[in-house]
Amino acid sequence: MLEALGYATASAESGNEALRLLARNQEIDVVLADFAMPEMSGGELAKAIRAMRPTLPVILMAGYSDRGPLKELKDWRIILKPFTENDLVNTIEAALK
Repeated sequence: MLEALGYATASAESGNEALRLLARNQEIDVVLADFAMPEMSGGELAKAIRAMRPTLPVILMAGYSDRGPLKELKDWRIILKPFTENDLVNTIEAALK
């Protein structure tokens, strides 16, 4: 969906791989990560990214009907699944401002 919208993308299979990618590539403008991932949660990844690159916007995608696990991330951008293409574009554009 991101490529169809004209965004250049890079993908990582895990949080640790994402951190390695971010360390090598300073041209990344925004991170879109799932909340539920192998090795570390999206929240843990977002906190690690904030420590590494404090101004890099991170958007977490979550599909939980129980929003309890998301409460600790109240200051993060979270987009709830299922979301529309417009929801995604609006969230990315807001994060990049």
